[in-house]
Amino acid sequence: MPLPESLTAQMRDDEFWSVVLNEPDSELLDVAFAPDLGFAVDVGDDYRIGTAIGPWSQDLEIYAPGAAEGHTIGYIDGSRPMPDTLRWEELELVCRASALRDPEIRHPGLVAALLVPYLLRDGRESLDAVSPVLDAAFRLARPRPGHGLRRETRSRLEWPRRPGITWVTRPDGHLAVKDERDPDWPPLYSYRKAEAKHFPFDVLSGLFDAARATVAAVAAAAPRTEPAVRSALDAAIRDQDASALADALRDAGYDDDAWHGNAVVLRALEAPTEPVETAWVLEVLSGAPQGSVIARWFGESPMHHLRMWELELRLVGARESRIRIRTGLNKFMYSGVLFVGPMHAGGEDEVRMPVVVGRDDLPAALAAIREVLAQHGQGVTASLWNGEEEISLSSER
Repeated sequence: MPLPESLTAQMRDDEFWSVVLNEPDSELLDVAFAPDLGFAVDVGDDYRIGTAIGPWSQDLEIYAPGAAEGHTIGYIDGSRPMPDTLRWEELELVCRASALRDPEIRHPGLVAALLVPYLLRDGRESLDAVSPVLDAAFRLARPRPGHGLRRETRSRLEWPRRPGITWVTRPDGHLAVKDERDPDWPPLYSYRKAEAKHFPFDVLSGLFDAARATVAAVAAAAPRTEPAVRSALDAAIRDQDASALADALRDAGYDDDAWHGNAVVLRALEAPTEPVETAWVLEVLSGAPQGSVIARWFGESPMHHLRMWELELRLVGARESRIRIRTGLNKFMYSGVLFVGPMHAGGEDEVRMPVVVGRDDLPAALAAIREVLAQHGQGVTASLWNGEEEISLSSER
């Protein structure tokens, strides 16, 4: 079992996930448990990835073969976080590899849920492929009534892609992120930048190579050239029914005791916890692009239809009150209600700040702004604008 009991015991507590996911109003973890919280899963060739979770911070760590200590490649705390590390295809790849290496790990599941705070969205990821995986992961990790889009998924995907993110190949051949910063957005909080001198690019590249090799080996071990298997595989993808494929594999001598990857594959075909578990295994067996079968099965993500507002809050008057207003709005930054950009000068005695409203919920954002203005807006005249149209801040609308 790669996830120690000290960690899995805490994961049964909903407050654990509030802390790990940096949800609003979360409390500190129990210090008595915190030193032992963490995991590292093998993705192949003894390359490992995992997190170390303390009462006030958490690290994303990778391990080279044989290494007792890991390299920190991401970091989260309340004051100087550096979480932006893994592209979606990388994060989900290591989840697939770890699940194929160890039958005790389910994907989507706990590993994806624990790694998602380190997701670096660059706009190239397919929401149609991402949201079904995250929804399924959190249904397993954090069971709650109901179906459909999870709020954990929504909070990770609803904000627009941060401008200025590009990927470059360094002289040493490793992929790194470049931040061409838009002044209206905060900087990219990542150790994985092109100019980084101490980031373990070689270990990270080795980890991804090992994960790809694990997935490729599982595909190669399946008798895909057998006509009955090939036909059943095509039908499973087309009809979203893999029962005949499992039978065809067994008839072709695919033994679930021969290698643990086989057992994981057959379980995903015959007894998946979620349909997306079957979909990604079919991608592995067929050699389809990562996420393509998932997107085909689940269709368009509801994330595409969420309305967002890019607004501007204008404040005229007392300087100290304006600063308190900015500080007050900060508490809503990670709640999914709104995102507040840096203040900049407007007209005489005026400052302006961008306000991006998420969750398709303008009323909640207006209520939050009104609450902060009521507490800290003494001596300040405030107005909210959508382009050239003023939006009333009156509670009567």
